[in-house]
Amino acid sequence: MIENQYRRPAQPPQGRVDSSALLCGGLGLLLSGLLYWLGLLGKGDLKILDLFGGAVFREVVPSVLDTPALVVITALCCFGLALAMLDSCGVWRKLVLGVTLMVLVLALVPTLAVWNIYFAPMMSLVGIFWTWFAGVIYASHYQMPCDIPVESVAVVESAVTGLEVFDEMPLAGSESVVASPEILDVLDEMPLGVAEVKEVEKIEVKQMSDVDAKYKPKE
Repeated sequence: MIENQYRRPAQPPQGRVDSSALLCGGLGLLLSGLLYWLGLLGKGDLKILDLFGGAVFREVVPSVLDTPALVVITALCCFGLALAMLDSCGVWRKLVLGVTLMVLVLALVPTLAVWNIYFAPMMSLVGIFWTWFAGVIYASHYQMPCDIPVESVAVVESAVTGLEVFDEMPLAGSESVVASPEILDVLDEMPLGVAEVKEVEKIEVKQMSDVDAKYKPKE
């Protein structure tokens, strides 16, 4: 009965930022590169060129940015967006990051047109979209470190510190160590799903008989 009383409900698994950002960014880069290689993004680039051509390039044939440069820009956008998204709590922050990056990519078209260079933005835009989509799906199924409140982390650090002090207390003679009420209160208030404390199944307090038996000096 005591075990069922202190058993914690199932929580979402703990997510990671570094490896997950590589996964989401790599997915966006791979899909955008594949679509670009298949020629499915060419029509979009031509429409954008026609839209900006008369006003920006003034009927002068621009030089198109090379494919390796497009891949590098897309990779920077995908991996940078993935890192920023997975380290930002809230869906609206992730949405703001994705939309802002798309606007910045589109702003490169008239910016590079000053030097008569046309930047084809479709590859980067598609990569940004798929990276954003993968990041939102991943963050909805895992508990990211940014989703843990600062107060919860402070409580866990206090609990861990209290347990370390409790384990390092010296024993003298037949004295037995009894956990202080402060440590037990901190353990009771520990938040769910925090990485620093992976398994806390139960807290059994019954005249501290188990604690006395554990720390009883050997004769």
